[in-house]
Amino acid sequence: MLFRSLELQKSARLTSMLTEDIAVVAHAMQGFPIFIINLAVIVACGLYLAWQSGVLFSVFLGFGVLGVLAYSAITTRALHHVERARDQQDQLFFALDGLVNGVKELKLNPYRGRHFLARELTGAAGGYRDANVAGLTRYAVAGNLGRLLFFIAIAIQMLVSERLGRQDALSAYILVSLFLASPLDAVLTWLPAFSRAEVALKKINSCGISLDQSREKAVAVPSTTTAYHTLELQQVAHSHSTGSPE
Repeated sequence: MLFRSLELQKSARLTSMLTEDIAVVAHAMQGFPIFIINLAVIVACGLYLAWQSGVLFSVFLGFGVLGVLAYSAITTRALHHVERARDQQDQLFFALDGLVNGVKELKLNPYRGRHFLARELTGAAGGYRDANVAGLTRYAVAGNLGRLLFFIAIAIQMLVSERLGRQDALSAYILVSLFLASPLDAVLTWLPAFSRAEVALKKINSCGISLDQSREKAVAVPSTTTAYHTLELQQVAHSHSTGSPE
């Protein structure tokens, strides 16, 4: 049930999910149409280049495959850092929740207050910062490597076309390749956002909360006009578990 799932979650985790995860998923959904349109433009331009010259297109395709493999190898490690940053964000929200709820106790015990600020709060904030910087740095390296391979492919196409004597196709290749720079940049820009959205969706699903759970069958209450003054319950028991999510 929806309310039961909400009850089992800690307030800090729910706050982190509502303030960060949902915003990340919404941001990725805004970029999804842009990503699909630019991807379709890249495929269409690739088909045109293949129609112009199969040899030059093979060079372009070879560097494209090399770029995809290099990008995947780097972003696999980057995704790990993004997931670690999301876990550290939970720890940071737990520390902030403890700071707000236990501020009186921390004021009464200066030693515990300094320990909390130095170890719990500062440690969680530093871990979140380091994981974010490591993940975004790897995404930046992967994106710039893809752009570098793109321009190397153009240079090699110029050399190959000169050897083959295909100067007529060279101008079309250069123009189309330069036109592809903008769609390729858009695709590489949105890929990190989709990776963060994937991590956010995993976190949301791990909480066991779904809007479908709110569609519970309503209990039909018989309409009656009979007035009553007392209500007696017989053989009724109620139990409440105090389980925690982790």
